[in-house]
Amino acid sequence: ANLITILEERPVLSMEDIASYDITTLTASRMRRSEILSLLYYAGYLTIAGTRRSGIYLDFPNSEVRRTFLSFLVGQYGRFDNSPSTISDDAYYAAVAGDVGGIVDALNELYRSLTPMDMKGRKEQLVQLMFKALFVIAGLPVLTEVYAGKGRLDALVSAEDHNYIFEFKVDGESAESAVNQIINKNYAWLFTGDPKPLHLIGLDFRTEERQIVSYTHSLYTGS
Repeated sequence: ANLITILEERPVLSMEDIASYDITTLTASRMRRSEILSLLYYAGYLTIAGTRRSGIYLDFPNSEVRRTFLSFLVGQYGRFDNSPSTISDDAYYAAVAGDVGGIVDALNELYRSLTPMDMKGRKEQLVQLMFKALFVIAGLPVLTEVYAGKGRLDALVSAEDHNYIFEFKVDGESAESAVNQIINKNYAWLFTGDPKPLHLIGLDFRTEERQIVSYTHSLYTGS
């Protein structure tokens, strides 16, 4: 999950960081953030996306490399009955069809791979990171922690004919309260003028079960 976090932040390095790579860092018990990014740059997984005064920005060279790398990374992190790419295919087809239950099923298969030790001390962050990784692997536009209306929504996903806003409640309030939060804070404002159906989804995730134990789904009507 730490590597996923590093990649989700916009990676930036200095000229010194990419001028050369010290291969002896591979034997270290811990690697610094800059050393990890330098390694991914020299291995060809990241490329220069732009430069600013603050440094050199890196990104995946294309969506296929991003999806393949994250699929491998998630696969190493969990213990799966099905591969992350198979689970992401299920999430993709469910999202395209407007099948919220199918999306939740795919998410639960992903979360089921985690262990109690994985969840220790970082449960909310990990739930959201794995959520985003799943939809990136699926090839669907996904954003997390987006400021909208009167607050900050947890996640949004766009499929071919459907848009989705997700709000998580981890070991706390109900799924229904999550949907009420989406409505009361006017997160749907982001999709003003978009004719596609907008699904408002509250997810109640429980750490002990490592599952979304319930969800509430409401179709936004604009009222």
